[in-house]
Amino acid sequence: MAVAIVMCVVFYFRPGEPLGLRACQLVPPLAGGRAFQRRWALVQRPMELGRPSKTNRWGDSRMLDLDDRQFLAPVLARLRGPGEGSERKLFGFDYPTWAREHRRASLGLGLGPVGPPTLHGLRRAGACLGCALGRRAVLEIKHRGNWAAPNPVRRYQKAGRLVEQLHQLSPGARQAALQCAAQIGGILAGRWLS
Repeated sequence: MAVAIVMCVVFYFRPGEPLGLRACQLVPPLAGGRAFQRRWALVQRPMELGRPSKTNRWGDSRMLDLDDRQFLAPVLARLRGPGEGSERKLFGFDYPTWAREHRRASLGLGLGPVGPPTLHGLRRAGACLGCALGRRAVLEIKHRGNWAAPNPVRRYQKAGRLVEQLHQLSPGARQAALQCAAQIGGILAGRWLS
């Protein structure tokens, strides 16, 4: 579930999207290829699987393109498994269970003061971080997240709101959140670097 959460933030997924992903949709890097070919890709809604996106799109792809997100590469390799990939689902849990566990964990970590924890908030968090850190322009965020219109994306240009929300957390919860963010690659790999 933690991997699916991180994927929602990194790939700007709607909460149901990771649950429908299949191993064959994860495309490994191409050794010796050009720069973009040496990164993991995720092909969404391939026509072969017969299900368009919410906005009726097929075959969109999202690259694991930012250097500071490469911690996710070995996780994607584990999820995909060996060989050419299969139609095996990447995640074996359902939406209600995931939403319940996300809420329970968020509240248990003291994150309640920033608002009710929802899986949809992960998509917004990723877009907001991409904009706040200057890693993606609004148009790029719109494309990556498959937003149909530009107006919903403009709300993510409010970096001050991110800082404001961190101030709403208790000092202990804020420190833990910042530490986890800095060590997320090790956490997903099963290592806690205290």
